[in-house]
Amino acid sequence: MRALSELVVHAAAHDAWATFAPLLEGRGERAQRVAVPIERLELEAPRRRAGMRAALTRSMSNESKRAEGAAEELGGKIKKNVGKLVGNEQMEAEGKAKELKGEAKQEAAKAAERTKGKVQEIAGAVKNRLGHIIDDEEMIAEGKAKELEGEARQKAND
Repeated sequence: MRALSELVVHAAAHDAWATFAPLLEGRGERAQRVAVPIERLELEAPRRRAGMRAALTRSMSNESKRAEGAAEELGGKIKKNVGKLVGNEQMEAEGKAKELKGEAKQEAAKAAERTKGKVQEIAGAVKNRLGHIIDDEEMIAEGKAKELEGEARQKAND
């Protein structure tokens, strides 16, 4: 990976280019400069970052929902017990409702993970069977690994 200092931005009167100069001296044709219009870089970079953020959000959403549910459940238990301690029935009821809401969030996240695990298991089984049909040992191994990973994901969320 090249240093950031190798990204050189040239500005002309009516044209602007970002030039990545890998500085590959003595390498003949391989030592080429790649020029990209700055406007294109500015437009594509936010989309790439947004896409990466969305992928990260999708992959972490069930974990964060589960953690959020656990925190809400704990907060509800505390509120319920404080309400019980001070004799405030409304606070106790609100705490119980919050506790149940937290449990429901956790169960929803677990169910989503079990579903993902089942899909992964089925996809692995299909790949495994296809590998057997075409006699491809690598495909068989990858399919079996994916199948087992899906089963483990389901068991982890029982």
